[in-house]
Amino acid sequence: MDVNKRLFDVTLTIPQEYVGDITQDQLNESVKEKGYKSATLNEDGSVTYVMTKQQHKEMLEAIRESIDNSLAEMVGSETYPNITDISTNENYTNFTVTTKNEKPDLKESFSIMGLYMYGGMDSKFSGEAIDNVHVDFVNEATGEVIGSSDSRDLEKKVNESEPG
Repeated sequence: MDVNKRLFDVTLTIPQEYVGDITQDQLNESVKEKGYKSATLNEDGSVTYVMTKQQHKEMLEAIRESIDNSLAEMVGSETYPNITDISTNENYTNFTVTTKNEKPDLKESFSIMGLYMYGGMDSKFSGEAIDNVHVDFVNEATGEVIGSSDSRDLEKKVNESEPG
């Protein structure tokens, strides 16, 4: 993903994996509907949007609202019944997950991947590079940190396990 912020507009290139199968005609309709300056289907399947800074800001607000809603849905859900709160900083690089558990259970541990994804998604669409997404698990009763995780540690493990 590439974000280029110029004086009056923002150019945002989204990889094909994020946009799926789309045609230039569909993009042209999207430009009309949303009022973007342009949208171009590139040869590699990626899409390059040109929009005003205000439109980019509104897009980021919508993405962040979606992330916040997803976090709120996790709290006390059937999948995560022991999570009582999830808080984050403005750019989704630090998460605090409050749980009734004395240590993160298996499902809570897997939730880390989703939190890393949210931090990465915000970073990609905002054009702000991040080095790490940090997650702390806090026991609700004691307030103590009972587990921590960093996305950069996962990257190191993946890179170490790759051959050659």
